[in-house]
Amino acid sequence: DIVGKSDCDLAWEPEQAEWFRRCDERVMSTAEPLLNIEEAERQADGRVALLLTSKVPIRDAEGRVCSVLGVDTDISELKAAEAELRRAHDELEARVQARTAELAAANDQLCREIAERMQAEEALRSSQERYRHVAELTSDFAYAFRLASDGSFEAEWITDAFDRIVGYSPAHFAAPRGLLELVHPDDRPGVQRSVELLLAGHSNVIEFRVVRGDGEVRWLRNQARPEWDEATHRVMRVLGAAQDITAQKQAEEEARQHQAALLHMARLSTMGELTAQLAHELNQPLCAIVGNAQTAQRLLTTDPPDVAETRAALNDVVTHGNRAADIIRRLRDFLRLQQPQPVVLNIERVMADIAALAEADARQHDASINFGIAAQLPTVRGDPIQFQQVILNLIRNGLEAMTEMPAGTRALTVRARLDYAGRVVISVSDRGPGLPDAVAARIFEPFFTSKPNGLGMGLVISRSIAETYGGSLWMTKNS
Repeated sequence: DIVGKSDCDLAWEPEQAEWFRRCDERVMSTAEPLLNIEEAERQADGRVALLLTSKVPIRDAEGRVCSVLGVDTDISELKAAEAELRRAHDELEARVQARTAELAAANDQLCREIAERMQAEEALRSSQERYRHVAELTSDFAYAFRLASDGSFEAEWITDAFDRIVGYSPAHFAAPRGLLELVHPDDRPGVQRSVELLLAGHSNVIEFRVVRGDGEVRWLRNQARPEWDEATHRVMRVLGAAQDITAQKQAEEEARQHQAALLHMARLSTMGELTAQLAHELNQPLCAIVGNAQTAQRLLTTDPPDVAETRAALNDVVTHGNRAADIIRRLRDFLRLQQPQPVVLNIERVMADIAALAEADARQHDASINFGIAAQLPTVRGDPIQFQQVILNLIRNGLEAMTEMPAGTRALTVRARLDYAGRVVISVSDRGPGLPDAVAARIFEPFFTSKPNGLGMGLVISRSIAETYGGSLWMTKNS
């Protein structure tokens, strides 16, 4: 569209056309290029564009300048970006000035906050005094102590009841290691951990014993919370309140002893019911011992004495003696009145002892017991005697439930397996007629029984034992 036209024929203003013509003449006359000239040019569509123009001379074969080569680059967007950058710079400068003003205002605010903090500290002191009064009403004694940056502490206040309960003056509590010296030696590690938690900023509650000046031991429940200082990033104060729970602990111990006595009576009751069967069980090895001993006597009177047969008879005496000793050991362990001793139990070994104890009872009821123990069961934690007590009670209940069944059908199954949750499950299943729904719904109620001479406590005690060690006991009907 522009071929064959002069500068004046195009859409440029007359002044622009004249400027372009003079530039071309300058390059032609001087043979020197004009580089990077910024020009505003009106385009054919009326838009004014910013162009970066360079013009260089073109020479012919003899070296004379014969024409001009011009290159235009539209830099409108570049110039717009530079303008935007200048605007952003100006805006940033304005923001810096505004921020400076804000910092000045913040400094004024900080001064006000310091004054407010001083007022808050005064309010805190008043609050602590109120806390002290409330603590005196809701606990046996209360205290507060301040921690220094070197880790030492000093008592700010201790209520007067401290002397009455602990038997020492508050000055003893405030002395270095004074508190730990009052604590029962067995409880000191726990109290030390409690102090470490407080110093780390964590509230806690702990029960421990203190030894009074007169030697009396008392139980305390101590609740303490730290006050954290954000400025120094450490605990600056600890507030606490303690209650004398000696009477509560004594009541818990009496209840525990009562439960232990009840469990022992339940075992005695079980053994009383098994007396005839166990006497029969002991009679067999004792008769064998007597018979083999008489045989040995007779063999020794022959001429010459039959040493080989005598040795065999005496070996039988030892075998049956050990069998009788095992029966007596199991009875002695089962009947021993002692505190529960939770230990790691091997299920297979414990179930073997239970099978030996239940054998005579099964024979008396003309029934069979099938024990099935899954392989590689994990160990569990509990008291072995209480474990036996629970399973033997369930076995005896199952045997009694089949009394009215024909002799050849009385079979009891005891299984030990691992369930989907990784728990050891022991089931005792009988082939009895089952329980009516009304009876089944109440079998775990204290003193409820369907037996003519029952006490109604066997299953209650068994469930209590299971729950003591984190287990459970339930009943389901056979499918």
